[in-house]
Amino acid sequence: MAPLTREQQMALRKKQAEDRPPAQDDPLDAIKQHLQGGGKILPIVGNSLVDNLIFPLSAEEGKIPRVDEFLAEFWAEKVGYPFVQRTRMAHIAQFVLMRGAAPSIAKKSYVDFLKELRLDMSETMDEEVEFVAGLRRKSGSLAFTDICAELDLTSTADKNPLDALAEMNLPLYITTSYYDFLERALQQAGKNPLTHICFWDGPPPPEAGEHAAERDFRLGDPKTPGFRPIVYHLLGHERFPETMVLAEDDFLKYLKKIAVDSPNSQRPVIPTYLRDQIANSALVMMGLNIADWDFRMLFHGVLPLAIENKPRHPCLALQLDPSKQRELVEGAEGEEGDKEPRKQAVIKAAYDYLDQYFKHANFKVVLQESGAFVQDLWRVWQEVQRESV
Repeated sequence: MAPLTREQQMALRKKQAEDRPPAQDDPLDAIKQHLQGGGKILPIVGNSLVDNLIFPLSAEEGKIPRVDEFLAEFWAEKVGYPFVQRTRMAHIAQFVLMRGAAPSIAKKSYVDFLKELRLDMSETMDEEVEFVAGLRRKSGSLAFTDICAELDLTSTADKNPLDALAEMNLPLYITTSYYDFLERALQQAGKNPLTHICFWDGPPPPEAGEHAAERDFRLGDPKTPGFRPIVYHLLGHERFPETMVLAEDDFLKYLKKIAVDSPNSQRPVIPTYLRDQIANSALVMMGLNIADWDFRMLFHGVLPLAIENKPRHPCLALQLDPSKQRELVEGAEGEEGDKEPRKQAVIKAAYDYLDQYFKHANFKVVLQESGAFVQDLWRVWQEVQRESV
């Protein structure tokens, strides 16, 4: 698939943003009031926030394909996956594990696949051939994020949503990503982030060092000198492949671990400081897909565990990109004659359903393109900061 031009990306994003139905109670207004009252917000960031920047795909029938499904199908072909359903990465990873590879080796092979694919895509541009060839020779010693940085994939985009998040002076970010794109955005914003990784499948190795949170770890104050924002990788990190929650069995084992996790243990799976922040902050979830394992793990596992019976904030926001919710997109397809009216009706009905479904957990659904939502959130943050001066 050929990369989109910048003009095509902007046109498609504008169209996706226009698909958002009007909401009676804007969660961003509630978040603004929460911040004005001295409350905290906690972003929970999924992979799809920047996946179109890393793997820009050409539009098919006016729609950008979901990157995670494109990658799953490509990897399935590479590993000889025999089944017809090839769009769920957890299924493909499970197949690789069941063929007998050690978990850490199987997960590293996935990262190697991403590196190879990204280099192949860059090599199709004539001016990049020699540079990419040099990267390929040393790719074994580079992380996937290193290669993306060398290729300058995020800083040359129209606007990397992570840049806006990084400009917000927050003490903590949670991500389901295995990669440190968020840390690099924070560094670009002049900050010195600290990466924490969830070592859920055993004690952290000695080389984990400061990346394994101590039981009594405390967050710093963004207003103090030397402050370091924390980026917590909830589902593992590529530099420690054994921590990556990738295959179906990984997700089930992870759920089992956190179900019996105790904040009083010597080293809880979910650190005490993280539980406290989840329970006492307005959560803003973005870049996630409701049918995927990482979202279900968060919504039905980690968040209930951390919050337990504590009262919920009334301004919890769940951003969903309509173009990336497969069930929503497919349901909106109609006959040629009434395609647009049907699309709007289906999106409105889906919005109402999702809003009611997540209402019991105090989450307000925002159907909006990820980049536009982050910019709106950043604008609210800036307004509150100006008011407090």
